[in-house]
Amino acid sequence: SHNPFPTSSRPYRRRSLYLLALAQAWERFAFLSLLPLFVLCLEQHHGMTAPAAVLTFGVFQAASYLSALPAGVVADRALSHATTTLLGCTLLTLGYGALALNLPTLLWPALGLMVCGHGFFKPGINALVSSRSGNDHSQREHAFLMLHVAINVGAMIGPLCAEWARARAGWVGVFYVATGGMLSSTLLLAVAAWRLSLIHI
Repeated sequence: SHNPFPTSSRPYRRRSLYLLALAQAWERFAFLSLLPLFVLCLEQHHGMTAPAAVLTFGVFQAASYLSALPAGVVADRALSHATTTLLGCTLLTLGYGALALNLPTLLWPALGLMVCGHGFFKPGINALVSSRSGNDHSQREHAFLMLHVAINVGAMIGPLCAEWARARAGWVGVFYVATGGMLSSTLLLAVAAWRLSLIHI
């Protein structure tokens, strides 16, 4: 894919990596806001039986990971890694937003959008971090360490905020928290496109 970064500028790459790490943190915040409560939500909020809720959870999880295979092929052959990441963020934001509308008929379309979003986001963000860290092995290790720290921070804070929101506003509050987190991730990438030419579309 086309590399829009001037590889000679280390501060430039470093700022880009910070933005990518923040975007990853917010994506994990959104996902882990919903995931620990997902089965309970399907039972209480959508009236599923416990076996049906667990099955739906398992299929959703598996599809979210497996979707990275076809999406990664599309990214390599037709899209830049940056465009792929932004597309994934946008689809995820739409998926969480559909859940926040609190309409039973939007459950399956929302989950479909989220599966596609994960498929594009996961390979895209890793490819971006790899290309932004240059050819130096130690720099690449540092870049991915930064990404994993961001993942853990988002995963730690997300469930706490979601449970706080559920206690005060019910399931809609959880959906709003997840949507807000994913929107923050998307906006970070959009700002990067404007401020740092991070996204080359």
